[in-house]
Amino acid sequence: MLIKGLIKFSKRLVFHSLGIIDRIINRNLRFKFINLTLGMHNNKYVFKPNQISFVHVPKTAGTSTLDLMQKNNEGSIFATCKDIHRPISLNCLPKKYKYFAVMRDPVQRVWSYYQMVKGSKNQPYNNFSQQGLEIFLENCWEARNMVCRYFSGDINKEPNDMTLKKSKINLDNFLFTIDFENYDEDIKSFFNLLNITINNVPHKRKVKYLTIKENYSQLIRKYNKYDLALYEYWQNNHRLKIKRK
Repeated sequence: MLIKGLIKFSKRLVFHSLGIIDRIINRNLRFKFINLTLGMHNNKYVFKPNQISFVHVPKTAGTSTLDLMQKNNEGSIFATCKDIHRPISLNCLPKKYKYFAVMRDPVQRVWSYYQMVKGSKNQPYNNFSQQGLEIFLENCWEARNMVCRYFSGDINKEPNDMTLKKSKINLDNFLFTIDFENYDEDIKSFFNLLNITINNVPHKRKVKYLTIKENYSQLIRKYNKYDLALYEYWQNNHRLKIKRK
């Protein structure tokens, strides 16, 4: 108990100290510390070949999906049901391991994420969101080609043509992809593939944000060309198709 208490106190102390530093240099260090302790964005995790891992990209119906996973995880079929964002694992590539993901239009995903962050001071990068969309895009890596980062597993460097190529190869080997715009039907189809019947589909944290203006849409496109290319590839090659292994 004493050791656990000391660890908890130490984490709070580090978080408080990083908050003070953030107010001086504006780097969101305290949120990076939280992500590290939670295992957020971890691309080195390991799971069993008979399990399925959810590639949880922010603002892709992840909370609703995790709710269904938690309620239907008999036999630990899912690698994890924690409410954390995480990419594919470089230790368990999709060619040999099972993954699924929800695909959403990149412009709509980033716009939704920006509105969420801007609306809460407790969100990482809120300080940048208050300075406008372009400042936010420049300083928040989760708003720049994040899907390619997650699907390739290369999350720390800016995506390039090779990142896109890796993402396409891994996407081709996913067990299943769900269309965000057809979520209710597709999530049922996915669980049906696993011999699980879903009667009620939850809609957790569903929020209606402001309609995006054309100039903002173009700005997001400027910073997300690889995600847009990946989404187009998915639309042309995987949409409405059930990926089986």
